[in-house]
Amino acid sequence: MNSTLLFSLLFLVTIFPLKIAAQTNLPLTRTENRMLLSFQYQHPFFKNTSTEFKVLSGSYDLSIVAPISRTLSIVGTLPFAGYSATSPLFTESSGAIANISMGISNVSVPGYSILNVKIFLPTAPSRGINSGAMMYGLYHRFYELEQYLPEALSLQIHYFYKRNFNGLMIGGVIGGTGLISTGRRSDELGILARYGVSMGYENKDLRIVAEFLGIGILTRIRITSQNDFEHFIALSGQWSGGNVVKPKVNIHLPLSHNLSRIYGWSLMIGSDVVLP
Repeated sequence: MNSTLLFSLLFLVTIFPLKIAAQTNLPLTRTENRMLLSFQYQHPFFKNTSTEFKVLSGSYDLSIVAPISRTLSIVGTLPFAGYSATSPLFTESSGAIANISMGISNVSVPGYSILNVKIFLPTAPSRGINSGAMMYGLYHRFYELEQYLPEALSLQIHYFYKRNFNGLMIGGVIGGTGLISTGRRSDELGILARYGVSMGYENKDLRIVAEFLGIGILTRIRITSQNDFEHFIALSGQWSGGNVVKPKVNIHLPLSHNLSRIYGWSLMIGSDVVLP
């Protein structure tokens, strides 16, 4: 058995009873009538594993928000997942672009209500050595499985709401995704539901947020079963006082027993950059 197949099987065995990780439900920083680039890197920390992953193993996202009016923007993400792993059985590296997404974002009341509609194209590899990178990305970013699931065309709709009461910020998200298989089982349809609430502190220079997040898998898909609901905590902070660079950090904590005993937490670091 070659190392790529062994690595993929090890991940399949590990991931099968698990469902999702967590992320912030807050959208990218929005600067009215200014284009925004966002970069983030996320690295998971596993428990009790004989496989060692290098520090640069993880998922990478390059996103853009391009305003076309005062309330409407074009959004898109170029995702990448990769790992360099060593164990007593193998040493292996893999990396590939995942499912590219594009869509629109509509702000009904600036800073308060945002509707995002995105399409995820089936650009992730489904075979070969780089398919292992998709399993790695899927493992710690399962809340965005549309981004890493091979042979799937997805439509995602999210509605965000946020209010600031003299520094006290409350918000939430609700949405869903429809997935259509583009592989051999072209008749397969998956339905996901997402929801979350958030609370924190926000002023013109700083944002600190704690979030409770959930996902429901309403129909059976290839990697898990129907009627699965999982919940997570995300702790995030962002320095928003800069005119151009706005660094951010997130810590993601799973609440499920199956997930937390293997996958302890993940760290995301990144920055939003406001273009001229």
